Amino acid sequence: MLTINTKESVLAILNNPGGSTQKFPHSRIINRMLQAMYARQTRDEQAMAVTVHNNGVGFSGRDSEFLSDVAAKTAKKGDFWTPKQAAAVAKCLTHYTAQLIEIANEKIAAAPAKQMPLIAVAPVPMTVVKPNPAEIETVAQLALRMREPQPSLF
Repeated sequence: MLTINTKESVLAILNNPGGSTQKFPHSRIINRMLQAMYARQTRDEQAMAVTVHNNGVGFSGRDSEFLSDVAAKTAKKGDFWTPKQAAAVAKCLTHYTAQLIEIANEKIAAAPAKQMPLIAVAPVPMTVVKPNPAEIETVAQLALRMREPQPSLF
């Protein structure tokens, strides 16, 4: 699982939009970052593609029109954009590293902890039997018995 929840890891992705990390193209990661930030915009901000609330979440006024437009278009098409678009979006997203880290940590906290698969076992009734000391075989006796020729089953 790829975890990007530090300023260094976020900036490493954003500063190299053409690269990849653990076989994940940075452009795809940047798109997911963009969509997560766009989801923080209020519904009216998304509809108008501008920032109207000074609430400290989502895009700031200077980036809202461009990033909202790209986010809306890539949400419909999927991860489809040019390298220039990826670089422009990445450059804008560098201003939002604190929010991106917050989003990543929220997702980590919300993810269920990985557990070992549980195996259902039906209860088996047990009976405790005390062995007869005369019937207990020693290791040496068992070894001798194992050397004896066994009768053929066929």
